[in-house]
Amino acid sequence: MEKRIKLLCTAFLLMLVSCVLVPSVTIAQGGRSIGWDQGAQGTIQAVGFGVPPNNVTSSSQGRLLARRAAIVDAYRNLQEMIQDVQINSETTMQNLVATNDVVSTKVSGIIRGARIVEEVEKADGTYQVVVSINMYGPNSLGEIAYNATKPSEIQQFPVPSTDYKGDQLAGNITINGTGYTGVIVDARGLGLEPTFSPVILDENGRSIYGSMYINADYAISQGMVDYTSTSDAREGQSRAGVKAIVVKAIRVTGNNCNVVISKSDADRILAANESTDFLRKCAVVFER
Repeated sequence: MEKRIKLLCTAFLLMLVSCVLVPSVTIAQGGRSIGWDQGAQGTIQAVGFGVPPNNVTSSSQGRLLARRAAIVDAYRNLQEMIQDVQINSETTMQNLVATNDVVSTKVSGIIRGARIVEEVEKADGTYQVVVSINMYGPNSLGEIAYNATKPSEIQQFPVPSTDYKGDQLAGNITINGTGYTGVIVDARGLGLEPTFSPVILDENGRSIYGSMYINADYAISQGMVDYTSTSDAREGQSRAGVKAIVVKAIRVTGNNCNVVISKSDADRILAANESTDFLRKCAVVFER
C-alpha cells in the first residue's frame, strides 16, 4: 500500500506541476537515449519540449512558460524511460519499483536529482530541455539495480570441462597466446538487448559469467559489460584490453538479454580467466 501511495504521489506531483506552473502550455513528445555503448560514462537522457501558449502577455512570459513545460516533459520522459530499463533477463526497473519500497524511494530521488544538461530556445519559441542521470557510479541507476538484485553470496567461476584440451584453440577465437586481458563476444545480428545484468552461457546451459560471480564494485562503477557496435574493442580500445579473446555467440536467450556461446569457447574463456581473473573485473564486451 505504501509503495502505491508513493507512485500515486509522484504521478500527482507531475500533474500538479504541469497544471499549476504551466497552464495552457502545449507539451510536445520528447526524445530519449540510453548510453549502453558509453561504458562507465553512460548516461540516461530524456528530452522535453514546451511551446508557449497563445495568450501570453509578453515574450519573456512565453519563454518562461515554455521552459517550464519542457522541464516537466523531460522529467516525465525520464521517468517513463527508467521504468522500461531492463535489469536482467527477467526484471525491469518498473518491476523493482512496484515490489520494493527502497528501490522506489531511491529511483524517485534520482529522478528529482536529474541534471539539466542542455536547454535551447528555438526560433519559433519552442523550448527544448535535456535532463540526464548517470548509469553507473555512486547514486546511479546501476547502483540501485545491482544492489537490489545481487546474490547473497558470490560464487566461484566454473572450471573448464574435464575433456577440455588446453592446447587446442577453439575455432572462433582469433587471438593466440596466454595472459588474456578480457573477452569480446560477437553477438551482431542476433537482436541482443542491453541489460544491467547479462549472463554468458554455453550451449549446454552452463553459465560462465553473470552477477553471481563478479565483484560488485566493478559492476557498479562501470557496468558488467561494454556494449558496442564498432570495431574499437578488437583494436584494444576497450575494457577487454589489448589481448582479448574473441568468440562468436551462437544465439541470444532470456528475452534476448543473455548470450550463448559454444562449449569449447566457454572452456577456453574459463581456462584463460584462471590466470588473469579478467571476468571478475568485468573485462567483457558485447558486440551487437
